[in-house]
Amino acid sequence: MAPAICAISQPSGLAAKGSHTTLKEDQYGHYFPLSPDALKLESNFGPMVSEQIGYLQPTTVDTPIEVMQERFLRDGYLFVKGLLPRNEVLECREAYFQHMAPSALLYPGTKPVDGIYCGADSRKYLPPGNLRRLFGLQGDAESDKYVELMISAHESDFYLKLCNIPELREFVRKFTGWPKETMLQRTMLRAFTPDSELTPVHFDQMYLRAGPPTSLTAWVPIGDISLEGGGLMYLDRSSDIGQRTEEQFARNASNLTDEERVSAFNKNMNDGGFLSRDTVKYGKESQRKWLITEYEAGDVIFHNPFMVHASCKNMDPDNRIRLATDLRFVDSDKPYDKAGAFAGALIAMWLANRIGRRWSLIFSSVVVIIGVALQAGASGYIEALLVAGISIGIASTVCPLYISENAPRGIRGLLTGLYQLTLVSGLTIAFWVNYASERRLTGKKQFIIPLALQAVPGVILFVGMLLADESPRYLAQQDPAAALQVLAKLRGLPVTHEYVVEEMANITFQLEEEREIFATSSRFTILKEAFCIKSYRRRSILCITLMMWSNLTGTNSMTYYSPSIFASIGLSGASVGLFATGIYGIVKVICCTVFIIFVVDSLGRRRSLLWTGIAQGTTLFYVGFYIRFNPPTEGQSLTASAYIALVAIYIFAGVYQFGWGPVVWSYCAEIPSARLRPLNMGMATASQWLFNFVVAKATPSMLATLGSNGYGTFFVYGCFCFTMVIYTWFFVPETKGLSLEFMDELFERDTVRGKFIPSRVFHATDMVSKGLDDKAKRSVDHIETVAPYR
Repeated sequence: MAPAICAISQPSGLAAKGSHTTLKEDQYGHYFPLSPDALKLESNFGPMVSEQIGYLQPTTVDTPIEVMQERFLRDGYLFVKGLLPRNEVLECREAYFQHMAPSALLYPGTKPVDGIYCGADSRKYLPPGNLRRLFGLQGDAESDKYVELMISAHESDFYLKLCNIPELREFVRKFTGWPKETMLQRTMLRAFTPDSELTPVHFDQMYLRAGPPTSLTAWVPIGDISLEGGGLMYLDRSSDIGQRTEEQFARNASNLTDEERVSAFNKNMNDGGFLSRDTVKYGKESQRKWLITEYEAGDVIFHNPFMVHASCKNMDPDNRIRLATDLRFVDSDKPYDKAGAFAGALIAMWLANRIGRRWSLIFSSVVVIIGVALQAGASGYIEALLVAGISIGIASTVCPLYISENAPRGIRGLLTGLYQLTLVSGLTIAFWVNYASERRLTGKKQFIIPLALQAVPGVILFVGMLLADESPRYLAQQDPAAALQVLAKLRGLPVTHEYVVEEMANITFQLEEEREIFATSSRFTILKEAFCIKSYRRRSILCITLMMWSNLTGTNSMTYYSPSIFASIGLSGASVGLFATGIYGIVKVICCTVFIIFVVDSLGRRRSLLWTGIAQGTTLFYVGFYIRFNPPTEGQSLTASAYIALVAIYIFAGVYQFGWGPVVWSYCAEIPSARLRPLNMGMATASQWLFNFVVAKATPSMLATLGSNGYGTFFVYGCFCFTMVIYTWFFVPETKGLSLEFMDELFERDTVRGKFIPSRVFHATDMVSKGLDDKAKRSVDHIETVAPYR
């Protein structure tokens, strides 16, 4: 628990006006009235007794952020005194009541800023929506005018100015580490008159089920609110109630159709959508206190989406109207990150051809370091994620391209597969960094250190590429002599060696053929050519679809939401989930290493994709059947079938590294022609990030709606796995052992029933004879004869 930081006998900033009690601090750090009977605290169904009343613990603005975060996690709320400029809040209050003047809401002759009620029937001034329906309220001219003005106030300049007070946005950014502009459009500005029906018992997530439970609500009193004035009150440490209620809702709705689920939700909302209207009864049943306080203009109270809250009737002794607003903030980092990576993949196509592969990677490494620095410094978080995401998109496009263009064909699959190994290794390191941070660090350090460590790979890439040479295939388009020197250096042979001469001749011949094809084409028509020329069209479509299928295996859903997925099979607790996720990463690294060292260039690309797709689909179907028919029971130890499900998830992760992880990157890097390789790799990487984004956004909803504990999610991804096996069988030819220059002939061949027919054996001498004179042909002693997989 966070240490007590308000070592005073009375909460800071409590106004004397309207206060009828003195306060004391109890052993829990909360404040309770000494004379609660003097308070006029009225619930919707009667008075509240002293045994049900506690006091919200205030926090001063100069409290360290780490302490505030600990208090928020412990209590479910954070009551910050004097966070906003008092005069600006009161200006909004005055402007609001001036705006509402045509509704005759205020007592004649009083100042608008005081908000003194006119004394009419309070039911006429209920907010629009459920409460008016509950009372069967019939509209009249005054009431209708009030509703009209109340709604239009949300678009007024004075209210928008309050929503954008810099002090509030800056605090949310520092407190959460989220972007500074993440406020939802769903705001509420409400004025409750004395003796009116007020806020029923509820928690926010029950109204926000379309989104994930990650919102932060800021409740801002617009003016002073006395103890009896009907300010917001919270059920002590009640986040667990909200969480259990949402879990029960998800279970009850798991077997409903989409239409039935929407109908049930709408019926619940039309009935009020709350937990109870009787705050006294609900407090007794939950055996918890209602925490109250006296608010001043400038105070803000934050709460999580599961925290149960309500209010009493407004019994203010001065007849003041209670005016307040709800502002909700959300974290939107992942979608922005993926959008940046998608944009970066598209930029990479142009950049790799414009400045070369090497300088593109140097550029991306510098950009990612800048993006990480901005993230760690929390200076414009959305912008930082976009910057880092763009650099990742560039690097993830150009890295496989650079590797494939430098690698000898005999080990090209091995070297390109190393790219996938670095990806899974990085993810595994990130898993364990998160686990260690959760166990060992507190406060800001828990997120600043993991964010800062992202810069390490960027620094390594920057230094490494400064020492590396440009790709020989790129150089061959600019400076053939330099390309020959680099190629000889890469192969460790003299420039006159037969092997180097042969490889350089093949590169030169392919480039000359492509120059003839594209002699009349501008760079803006290359994209059209990629889909109009038969051989290029096949390769372009394969680059896009293979990356699509790679994501639709569901592997990224496992990576991003592994703690939740492990919880669905019975592994509960943050540390346990993170530990299991770390083991998941280790399995991926080991399997990827075994594959690229012992398997990739012996088993072949096509065969790897076929058998791993079948294995992944089988494991996912087992996990789905387990959760559907033998779900885990909370509080009980894991059963044998649960352990098998856990092993199945690890098998899924391992098998992915034998096929749809590294193979698709190798395949997409090696099948394009040299001229279109940057374009095709850009398409492939853009497809990869696009469907990465789709899976990341879809999985939480799938887990929440497709059956109990989301068992249907595993069936969906399992079906995708079996579908991509069929796709591979008919449309993906083998490329094992073929040089990059032989891809044109492979993809120019006819198909029957969608299946490539390897009608004859390819001989490396066919292409050698086209690129070398007779003397050079006689000197070639490295000839490969390769038959594509049948």
